[in-house]
Amino acid sequence: MRALILAFIFLAASVRAGTLIPKQPSRWELITIDFEGPETSEVSNPNPFTDYRLDVKFVHEASGVKHVVPGFYAADGNAAHTSAEKGNVWRVRFKTARTGKWMYIASFHKGNFIAAKRIEGTPVFFNGENGHFHVTAKKFDVPDLRSKGRLQYVGQRYYRYANGEYKLKLGTNTPENVLAYKGFDGESVPLTFESHLKDWRSGDPTWGKDERGKEIIGAINYLSNMGVNSLFAILMTVKGDSKGQVHPWRSKHDRSQFDVSKLEQWHIVFEHAERKGISLNFAFCETENEALFEHESGVSKQTGFALSRKVYYREMIARFSNQLGFSMILGEENGWTEKAHHGGGYPWGQGNTHEQRKKFSQYIRSIDPFYSPIGVHTFPPLKAEVYQPMLGPHSGVRMEYASLQMGRKWSTYDETKYWIDQSTSHGMPWVVTADEIGSDTPHVKGGIPIASSGKPNMSFRAVLCWGNIMAGGAGVEVFSATVDQSLSNFREFDSIWAEFSRAIALFQDHNIPFWSMESGADIVTSKQKPRDNQWMYGFAKRGDVYVVYQSGELEPLLNLSGVTGKFQVRWFNPRPGSSTKLDIGSAITVSGGSEKVDVGKPPYDIRRDWAVVVSRTFPLRDTAAKTSSVSPHDLIPGSLTFGSEYSHYGASLSRGMA
Repeated sequence: MRALILAFIFLAASVRAGTLIPKQPSRWELITIDFEGPETSEVSNPNPFTDYRLDVKFVHEASGVKHVVPGFYAADGNAAHTSAEKGNVWRVRFKTARTGKWMYIASFHKGNFIAAKRIEGTPVFFNGENGHFHVTAKKFDVPDLRSKGRLQYVGQRYYRYANGEYKLKLGTNTPENVLAYKGFDGESVPLTFESHLKDWRSGDPTWGKDERGKEIIGAINYLSNMGVNSLFAILMTVKGDSKGQVHPWRSKHDRSQFDVSKLEQWHIVFEHAERKGISLNFAFCETENEALFEHESGVSKQTGFALSRKVYYREMIARFSNQLGFSMILGEENGWTEKAHHGGGYPWGQGNTHEQRKKFSQYIRSIDPFYSPIGVHTFPPLKAEVYQPMLGPHSGVRMEYASLQMGRKWSTYDETKYWIDQSTSHGMPWVVTADEIGSDTPHVKGGIPIASSGKPNMSFRAVLCWGNIMAGGAGVEVFSATVDQSLSNFREFDSIWAEFSRAIALFQDHNIPFWSMESGADIVTSKQKPRDNQWMYGFAKRGDVYVVYQSGELEPLLNLSGVTGKFQVRWFNPRPGSSTKLDIGSAITVSGGSEKVDVGKPPYDIRRDWAVVVSRTFPLRDTAAKTSSVSPHDLIPGSLTFGSEYSHYGASLSRGMA
């Protein structure tokens, strides 16, 4: 009966349908529907970005699951290749795991700034057009994210793909202006990625008659081959560190006109990254331009929410949140007022406030149909001021992860564990990642020095990568302040990718259930007192499996008190260039029952760093559930309750998983 009612509602509205691409979509494949609307352009009045609003409701016949997905102006429908600025095509993008029949109906209204306002407007052109399509099952190969599904926050300290696989991140953080690539349409920008031309492969995407894009597509290929699974980018650097090299508009001086061809070219890169197993971690702004929209609009920089910011959020979400690995950071170094480090400061650099983060995140949550994770990155001294009020499901801020910036790399373990413990104790565990590190030396730029990238660097490996993971963190990004706006060759970090990816390989290749494990000072001690530059971390699913990382010469004593029976002992070499298999050291098995169980010595290089795995059995079985039917909407109390300002979008736009 429900299916008949839904069919009646859809078919009664109109007999026309948009153009569906592809005609027979499969699960998690990009579904594009184009509609013929008003002939207009990027510079027209009425403005196609502000004065029209396209929303498309998708309903799954069998389950009744529905999503309202925002659409966008697409010029001639092929702007990535034609660089068109005008046309009559309006587009929506959709991806789903649910096979079977889907129905859709378009809502297309016109009104002054209707894209950002809670008004009905006037129904125009293709309003009411509807149709249906059938989604079929199809298997995709790893690392393609379509083999895993959408990345989700599921109320735990790790993201999980729709197939049940949990994620540990190894991502880029440098260059933060990675989208300042010369091959995109728009204003002149500096990054060439020329060294990655050789990484482009026949059959990979390009755009335009001159086949642009090979360098940045090649860079994506290289990163994927090195085990990188996340790409960080700031989407808007106007008046920021890179002086406006990255932005979505025709001009960095005008917020009202978006550059359609450039954004479609971005989407080609993002789709290719998805196929290569790389998720997208985007920051909407940086600290230097936190209040740019409010400053230019003449509204309060402490409490205001400019219409131009709402349009910006909507455009970015409409065009890109369909990506299966999409996550959002409200701002880089968010909350840090520019006057604190630029002698008097700039009005557009006023730090966002807690009240604004509430408004921004609630608005984003109200228009994003796919419930993409939202996080905040802030300056090291401001963590307590910024993060503390956001703890817990009832804080009003829709935040699922903390993107940590550390003043010193040595604090990675402690800070990761602190915010995991704080968020967990407040009833909503955060995903906590170590994404940017400062300098340990005064007057020296922070991050990983390029000079050290050509050789293994145990201090970064031990305290940054292993420090985060062994504290229960969800992974790291690689940052270097010396090339933060200029890096065009990711091979500068060859050894870092190799070192950091090995840490992830230990857990993923050997089915170690990190999502069920906890850190703790009582898990392991050392026979020797650690000296400076020596570290030992313990991580355990107590009574089942234990992992200890030690930075060299330290002999672990494992706490197996209250546990009976035998455990097997295996060693893992975290240094690049060696096998990722587990080796046998001086002890093959140990027995429970003591607070200080000697697990023996590694098989060789006993003065180097090692990880030791102590488990009931080897090999470990993959215990992650390979299906996911729980909607993240149901995991967070009040997650679909928005302020009255956003009630136009409704609390029932997206129920269940896409």
